[in-house]
This record gives sequence, structure tokens and C-alpha cells, in this order.
Amino acid sequence: FDAATTINNVTYLFRGEYYFTIYSNGSVMPKGRKISYHFIGVPGDLDAAVTTRDGITYFFKGDQYYQFGGGKGKCTPRPISSHFRNVPNNLDAAFVYSKDGLIYFVKNNKFIRFENKGKELSDYESHHLGFNLNLHNLKAAYSSKKNNYFLYDWYYFRVGEKGWPVEEPENSDDNICSSKEFDAATTISNVTYLFRGEYYFTIYSNGSIMRKGRKISYHFIGVPDDLDAAVTTRDGITYFFKGDQYYQFGGGKGKCTPRPISSHFRNVPNNLDAAFVYSKDGLIYFVKNNKFIRFENEGEELSDNESRHIGFNLHLHNLKAAFSMKSNNFFLYNWYYYRVGEQGGVQDQNNIDELLKCNN
Repeated sequence: FDAATTINNVTYLFRGEYYFTIYSNGSVMPKGRKISYHFIGVPGDLDAAVTTRDGITYFFKGDQYYQFGGGKGKCTPRPISSHFRNVPNNLDAAFVYSKDGLIYFVKNNKFIRFENKGKELSDYESHHLGFNLNLHNLKAAYSSKKNNYFLYDWYYFRVGEKGWPVEEPENSDDNICSSKEFDAATTISNVTYLFRGEYYFTIYSNGSIMRKGRKISYHFIGVPDDLDAAVTTRDGITYFFKGDQYYQFGGGKGKCTPRPISSHFRNVPNNLDAAFVYSKDGLIYFVKNNKFIRFENEGEELSDNESRHIGFNLHLHNLKAAFSMKSNNFFLYNWYYYRVGEQGGVQDQNNIDELLKCNN
């Protein structure tokens, strides 16, 4: 769907030039009706829609908004900036959050809270408010009966009145510091994900850490446990690797389905040790059998001299995972890690406890 909102306990789902309705008793109107017939002046192919607690509905498309209700008759376009200060154009979604009654917009995988003016929330602020979900490929959002629904390609999350996806399984008893080894790691939208077994842990850009594990299968649908490697490209596509298969998350893909590594990553071996995007050149590098494999259209195994020349002056024996964050490159081993700077070269070596703040 393009947009969604709830008006007088009826949820309206907009697609193209039509809308569909879900009533408060759960019954559904399966046949679409023309948006222009019931919402005069509102265009098709909307970006977002939201209804405030005082009953005013705003529709958004491009750099324009359309007000329905609040004493307005026919909906006429107005610039978003004229009423919604600091709110961007071409929105992804909008909704009123049941927790605080404020309007939240979504754009480029970020929440924007609107209270007199828009304020983009950091990943940490979003999680603190209860938005523990990814926004990649979010299509629409709405609130109904004190719940908040986030619609994607083929699935949805329901976030409860006080936040957090209510269907989410309990946090694991596993603590990020219960082991110093991880299977894989990658940074997505400034949040670093560390994978171990069937769980993942997160480190936010401000250094705060989610210490309890959450199920990989819940947030990365279709991705298996016990990964070999993971990497996120600069255009936001994440690849997970296990055995001879890879799983793509993002880039227009819905549920992650396995594909042979060889079908997309030519000359890249199976059963990888690690993968990361190097801050120096933006290319993907794989690690296998103590060797770096640079990927640019196809994999190329680097000699030891080539590896040192581009800044990898470190050993790879027992490397468990690697990731990039804030222009640095981290290489995780059994109990310690190396940090390689933006232009290469080991900057420091520390106990993993320091990275995970296990002694705090």
C-alpha cells in the first residue's frame, strides 16, 4: 500500500487511485473505491497519510499536503514546509504514535517526531521510544485501537501502545558479554549488529549497547542462524553468508531467500570467515583461509604484500568477524580486536571487553 490511516475507527488503506477499508469489528471492504470520490481533491499514489487525535487527516504527496477535516472543504494542495516545519518531502510513511499522541514521519529509514516542528531521531532515541524495528522498505503505517502497524512488502509489525513489537519473543538469556566470540557482524544505518548463534546484539552510534540478544529470525526474516559472515554495502544492501548460500536484505527484496554465492559473487569462496566494506575504497572484502579477497565485479585474492600495501598490517588467524563503523574497520578475534583506521593501518588492539563495555 502507498499510505494508511485510521479515521473514526475505520482504517483506510490507499493504493494507487483506490482505497480499501478495515472496520473496527475486523470486517474488510475487499473492493477498492476511488480516492477522489470520498476525499475530494486528494490525488492518487500518495506518499503518506495521518489522522491526528482531534480528527484532522493530512495526506502527503511529493512536496504537498492536503488537509481533510478541521473545517476544510475540498482538499487543496499546500507546501509541506508551510505547515510542517523541518519535515521533508517525498515521505515514506506517517502515523500518530499511541504512546504520546504525536505525529511521526518516516523518511530514509529515520523517524521524524513532529511537535511544532520536525526533529529527526537518532537510532538510539527511536529504540528508547519503543521503535525496535527496521524501516527498510516500509510502505505505510497507521494506528488503530492503541496499536501501531508498520506495513512492508508482504508482512507487518504491530507495535504496542507503549512501544516494542508485541509479537517479539522475549529477549534471550544470552548476554552480549557471555562470550567474546561472534559469527558475523555488520553496520546498518549507523547501528552495528553482532551475530552469535540464533541471536544478534546491537551497538548504537553513540556507543550505547543492547546487551540482551534478540532473535535473528524475527528482524531478518529468512536469514539463518550460525552465520559465516555479513556485510552492508554503501548503498544500504546487506548480504548474509552461510555455507554456499547468501541472503540479501534490502535493495527491493522482501523475505530473504537463499541463493548460491557463486550466482552473484563470482570467484568468492563458500564457508567464509568474515566480510566487510573497507572505509578506504568502499569495496567489499572477504576473508577466507587467512587471505583477503577483494570484490569488484569478481573476487580477487590478495597476496600478503598487496594486503599490507592497502593497509591491512594484521594477521587473520582465528578471525571471527569484521565490520566498519565511523570510518574505522574492526576485526574481531577470540578475545581481542584490531581497529584499522580509515586509510589503513592498525590503530590499536584491545580486549573485546573494552569494545562491549563488559566491565562497566
